[in-house]
Amino acid sequence: MTRAAAASESDAEPTVFLTLPVGPSVNKLWSSAPGKQRVRSVAYSAWLRDAGWCARTQLVGVPTITGTFRARIVVPASSRTDLDNHCKALMDLLQHVGAIRNDSGLRDYAVCAADRSDVLVALWDLGGQEQREPRPMRAAGRQYRARPSVAQVRRSEAARRLPA
Repeated sequence: MTRAAAASESDAEPTVFLTLPVGPSVNKLWSSAPGKQRVRSVAYSAWLRDAGWCARTQLVGVPTITGTFRARIVVPASSRTDLDNHCKALMDLLQHVGAIRNDSGLRDYAVCAADRSDVLVALWDLGGQEQREPRPMRAAGRQYRARPSVAQVRRSEAARRLPA
């Protein structure tokens, strides 16, 4: 890419521009429950719900970015988490609310801190090949089937060994 093309691309207006509440740290997105797989934490589920509605109100009439895109994320300077700790939850949210088709289309991103209390997200549609449809996100609070106990597995194996 030439310098002129890079300069004109960086001067372009963002396709999507959102202000969102600060999300939980990537270290606090998932929790383990006895006898269950890893599940969304209560804080992550609540943030997905609240930030999702906030994003949806700002995305009315804005088309979904279906191809590749660039992102610029501005987080509060007062946040004690690493700058890149905000990205995973934000990209998952943007995909969930339909701002982007698939976060695998992200080609370039920058995260910086500023004196603000919310998160600012700007997305530039780069066009390119359309990304595949993502798998649907599981509903928050969905019940998972508990793993079988060791005794249940042994009984099951013993039952399979019995002659018919």
